[in-house]
Amino acid sequence: LEVTRKKVKELTQILHSSYDEIFVTDANGDTLFVSEACKKLTGLPPEAFINKNINELVEKGLIVNSVTLKTMKTKAIHSAEQTYPHGLTVFSTAKPIFDEEGNLYRIVSNSRDITELVEMKSQLNRVNLRNQRAQHENSRTVSFNNFITNSDKMVKVLELAEKVAPMDSSIFIHGETGVGKGVLARVIHDLSSRKDKNFIQVNCGAIPSALIESELFGYESGAFTGANKHGKKGLVESADGGTLFLDEIGEMPLDIQVKILHLVQ
Repeated sequence: LEVTRKKVKELTQILHSSYDEIFVTDANGDTLFVSEACKKLTGLPPEAFINKNINELVEKGLIVNSVTLKTMKTKAIHSAEQTYPHGLTVFSTAKPIFDEEGNLYRIVSNSRDITELVEMKSQLNRVNLRNQRAQHENSRTVSFNNFITNSDKMVKVLELAEKVAPMDSSIFIHGETGVGKGVLARVIHDLSSRKDKNFIQVNCGAIPSALIESELFGYESGAFTGANKHGKKGLVESADGGTLFLDEIGEMPLDIQVKILHLVQ
């Protein structure tokens, strides 16, 4: 008998030294044992729970979202996370114990304070969110009219376009065919004080050499055979006050390029 008492005392001390709260009831939900860790989780000593039925403890609000009660009803393992009124977040698991006949005999629940873990997870989520926002900001999509890009280099080009647009000066846009020089020229026009005036885009490579001068500078009545009898205003004059974009200017004859050079100067 003395040996048994020592074993029981030793086992009780071991259970009370557990970091987690250990909560034991019988098959009817009457509390048989609660470890000292309950003070840390609930602020109450084990005596506040011993010999109390789990239903009574739930009704009084001493236990919230009881996994013991769920296991008592279903005879299955249940786990739940809950936040106590004083701010602690606790994760609890209840497990049924059966006798030799298969009848429910005891219910043992284990509850652990996971407040710090939840806070760390929350901080990690906040850091990830900030990183995602920063990543999104770094790879943002910028749109000016029909010009859309998420390239940092192109963003700088568009920022430069904003700076030069208000200037009353000629602008040279250099780039391979098809990269969007015309769209960029339109962006500059739309950002300038000339946005309400004409934007004239001329594909210099598509106009026959014999007609390019008359198309650009116009002509008087009867200037050449087949000319409009009333004459024609050139594209340069049509763009007056607005923007004239000469695309593929390198395709023009050199003598016309010289005239264009004098024009833009």
